[in-house]
Amino acid sequence: RRTGHLAIYDEGAAQLIIAFGWDTRALHDTWSLDVATRQWTCLRGYHSTCLATPLVAPAGPPPLAYPATQMAGLYSFVFGGMTMNDWACPNGTLGRGFILSGTNDMWAMNLATFEWNSVQA
Repeated sequence: RRTGHLAIYDEGAAQLIIAFGWDTRALHDTWSLDVATRQWTCLRGYHSTCLATPLVAPAGPPPLAYPATQMAGLYSFVFGGMTMNDWACPNGTLGRGFILSGTNDMWAMNLATFEWNSVQA
């Protein structure tokens, strides 16, 4: 189950955009729900049904959970959130885990192209 994601309703396109979030790890995907047909489409990510499955991580925010988001015209601005970093004990005897850390980065997603741009202060 996904939690801590961002949800954006694009009224002009009659679609709901869901991105990022958390299940057992921070997520790095973007989905669109066509409100009229109630059909989900994976726009970007590593799910087998995604339209764009990148060979390398796409430009844009890292996997995030609990970001703040605000729409302004053709853009959705995403700020902050929690990122996840893997760690392993130096001697390897205690296994692996992860550390959550906050970010103060801001990104803008173009709702027509689903491309991300970093917003600099």
